Amino acid sequence: MIFDNSTSAVLQPVFGTSAISGNTYVKAQNGKLSWGSLVITAQPGSAITVQISAQASDQRVPAVVLEFVIKFRGCISGEVINNGLECKL
Repeated sequence: MIFDNSTSAVLQPVFGTSAISGNTYVKAQNGKLSWGSLVITAQPGSAITVQISAQASDQRVPAVVLEFVIKFRGCISGEVINNGLECKL
């Protein structure tokens, strides 16, 4: 097991209309990458693709890129779309 404190990573949207607020750039602590306070918003009922790109400080180690899809629920009965990015009562 490697307890790395130098790898850095960034989280960013790559497909879909969305907004990500909070700290999108992190550095490893004891081999772990952790995003503590992210808020990802998108149009209700939509899906977005998010990418995490990580690079070790040792350039001989290849970069790692992960992509995943986040699906957002649609508004439920009694809710309306507010500002295009959230459901409100």
